[in-house]
Amino acid sequence: MLETRTWYGIPHSVVINPAPRVRVKMDGRIFEMTVAHVADRAEVAEIIARDPVTRSVGEDGTEQVTGIRHYRRVFQRNIPVYDSRTEAAPESDRGG
Repeated sequence: MLETRTWYGIPHSVVINPAPRVRVKMDGRIFEMTVAHVADRAEVAEIIARDPVTRSVGEDGTEQVTGIRHYRRVFQRNIPVYDSRTEAAPESDRGG
């Protein structure tokens, strides 16, 4: 469980699912995916074209981190691979 504070100022807790396997529904179809967290902040900055860490300076001049953007990559699983090296189905399986 992770406690966080929203942009509107109400702290709350969320459950973080450590399993990287998810299902995503798009256009009425369900896809099995694997999620990978991008931990390198320099890489995240390059992807989103800005610093993933948001800071603010208080009236007393101290700097505070007010937010951190996390980025995850999503890869589709269970995709059959067909190429020229795949053996052809036997004649009986092709209906011929």
